[in-house]
Amino acid sequence: MHRLPLTIGVGLLAISFSAMSFAQARGGLEFGLSQDKQQGSFQCVCGSWYFGGSGTGWNMNAFWEFPVTPHFFAGLKTGYDRKVTSSTNFGQSMASVVLGDTTTIASVQLGEQGDVTESFLQLQPYCEYYVGNLFMQAGAGTSVLLSNTFSQTRILEGNENVIFSNGLRSELTSFGPMSSPNSLQFSGFISAGYQFSLLGFTMAPLVTFQMPLSDLIDNDNANDWRASSLYGSIRFSFAP
Repeated sequence: MHRLPLTIGVGLLAISFSAMSFAQARGGLEFGLSQDKQQGSFQCVCGSWYFGGSGTGWNMNAFWEFPVTPHFFAGLKTGYDRKVTSSTNFGQSMASVVLGDTTTIASVQLGEQGDVTESFLQLQPYCEYYVGNLFMQAGAGTSVLLSNTFSQTRILEGNENVIFSNGLRSELTSFGPMSSPNSLQFSGFISAGYQFSLLGFTMAPLVTFQMPLSDLIDNDNANDWRASSLYGSIRFSFAP
């Protein structure tokens, strides 16, 4: 039977210690950082629309893998996923400001920035196949929304002499939960990694792309609003 060292893998790095067979069941922990991209548009409670957007998030999962053939595994991940995106609209409105005395008036443009933070409990069944040291994963996921917040910041454009009453050129105007988000989210994902040994450890870089299959908000306050993610992860695995 073909054997490898025990893998302690972490998305981007999988590190292993003892002898482990491709035909053995195994489990472990996975940690990752994500680049999140918002698609479509949504409307906040104040009435402003936001389009697109991007940000960074992170996730952590426990996983289990069971051999089907010497090189093919069925697996299951479950854990926590946090997504953060930011979208900015400039030139949304104009304001007249009195400068110094009541005879000098300036016109300034106001922009708006919307920041969305969501956290999920996720469950992801998947299959995994090895070709030499290269391995690939494909699976689907169901995520339960645990919490969400939306914050809106008003931003002054141009005219450096103008500030808000807080002494800054930006001010928070709205903070709270989004309007009627979907509590369940569905997605598909594909991953690829390469396993190798270094200084007595087995390392396995892993990159994952998660594609949304459902909308974050499914009502008149959004148009095809979804979030995709590209993860770089590190997983630590072990065999009993």
